[in-house]
Amino acid sequence: MPKNVQRACRSVFVIALVASFGCSDEATEIVDGGRFDAQLGDADPLDAGGLDASTLDAAAAPDAATAPDAAAAPDATTAPDATTAPDAAAAPDATTAFDSGVACDGGACAQGQWVRHITPSGPSPRVNLAMAFDVARGEALLFSGDGGGSDRDLWIWNGVAWRDERAVSLPGARWAHAMTYDSVRQRVVLFGGFSSGELSDLWEWDGLSWTSPVPPLGPLGRSAHAMAYDSVRRTVVLFGGGGGTLLGETWEWDGTTWTERRPRTSPPGRRYHAMTFDPVRAEIVLFGGWDGTNFYADTWVWNGTDWSERTPPIAPSPREGHALVWDSGRGRAVMFGGFAPGVGHLSETWEWDGARWQLIPLTVSPSARFGAGFVFDPRVGRALLFGGSSDLGYMNDTWEYTGPQ
Repeated sequence: MPKNVQRACRSVFVIALVASFGCSDEATEIVDGGRFDAQLGDADPLDAGGLDASTLDAAAAPDAATAPDAAAAPDATTAPDATTAPDAAAAPDATTAFDSGVACDGGACAQGQWVRHITPSGPSPRVNLAMAFDVARGEALLFSGDGGGSDRDLWIWNGVAWRDERAVSLPGARWAHAMTYDSVRQRVVLFGGFSSGELSDLWEWDGLSWTSPVPPLGPLGRSAHAMAYDSVRRTVVLFGGGGGTLLGETWEWDGTTWTERRPRTSPPGRRYHAMTFDPVRAEIVLFGGWDGTNFYADTWVWNGTDWSERTPPIAPSPREGHALVWDSGRGRAVMFGGFAPGVGHLSETWEWDGARWQLIPLTVSPSARFGAGFVFDPRVGRALLFGGSSDLGYMNDTWEYTGPQ
């Protein structure tokens, strides 16, 4: 944290963090409805980038050996250092920030804004976790992930704080798994991941407990796949992933049966891609990923029958390990972060409106990272991001994003 920050706190933590690199600017930290001002001076690069230095275990920094397939781990030697973090000299006056449950105001919110939450407790630093938003119960779930060893824990975000639900019976520890929310059956659905090998187990969370359906047929064990729920056709869609073998299959889960779909056209097999469902156009959106040789910058959509590739005039660069959610309030997909060849870890925020990609200009952002969890909270109209990793180590920071209004 900046060494000369003067704090005068009124309650417990939610922060609108303005990154600073040697500049002097006014910032306001928002504390669950109260706020106090601080003068930012010389900033620690870790804090300026959004990484909580007090929780960073340098020994835990990920290397390629921690990936499901060791060859699949991003090459940290190409990752940017902290000097690539956002230029705080351009940071907006943080009085335009919002606090929990309050719509943002001022020019910064008209352009989009990230706000960081500081909470008394929360999940440990980790990467390749999975998150889903449980609409029926109004809370975000985070399960497991890799923090130097698989973490077998369930955390719930209620919009203000994290709650540890480790007391309930849990699926086995894993990472690079996938979760999504079945809004018709009101279940969070989890599949696969890595733990001493690729997993093929299916789990569902009903708000009280986990159960594991055992259908007669289903996808092979895999990690680094992606899933999204198609609320029009009432089915979970799974694509890609792999382990020793790269997979390019499309599967659907209807709550009872797995069905492998065999479309005429399909994206090439890949891992560490991202998917979300666009209910406006009734299609799954897929972007990017990595096949062990190639990084992808392609955009595909699934209409329930076939895949088709979109070729917008402008698109994000090739990447893997990014995160993608659907902003139901504004009718567009939001993508953050990832890892790009020749560039390293990314901190860009992009949006997809069904036809075009747009890079959102932001002066404050989470630090560049790979493998973060990302969900959209329709109650407050904001996307929630947690964790991930870069060459600096595993992260455990919590952020919310409000898109341009």
